[in-house]
Amino acid sequence: VKWSGVKTQHLTTPFVDEMYDRLKETLNEYEIIICRWPEYTFVLEN
Repeated sequence: VKWSGVKTQHLTTPFVDEMYDRLKETLNEYEIIICRWPEYTFVLEN
């Protein structure tokens, strides 16, 4: 199967690499939020 603009000889395409990087960044941001969640709830409750 060939897609336009995608080179099949590479194991990962630039598109896949970009999506992976974005996913990693998003997960890192969520991890920060989850780690600090007790602080947020403490501030909201008071």
